[in-house]
Amino acid sequence: MNKFTTNQFAEDTTAAEIYEMREEHRRAESAKPINEQFGMTVEEWNASQSAWDILHDMHGLRGF
Repeated sequence: MNKFTTNQFAEDTTAAEIYEMREEHRRAESAKPINEQFGMTVEEWNASQSAWDILHDMHGLRGF
């Protein structure tokens, strides 16, 4: 449950509260399965990463 549900002005929010809100959001997002985060199945995700790896291997370090 998000404890930051009250209306609060940005200038009244401390840096620690902002950090805590960001961390809470990050934890909630990272807890989602890949298919919810990226709109694809795990198999599609793995295939896309494999394709990227092949292209990266073909390119090598040229241009870096």
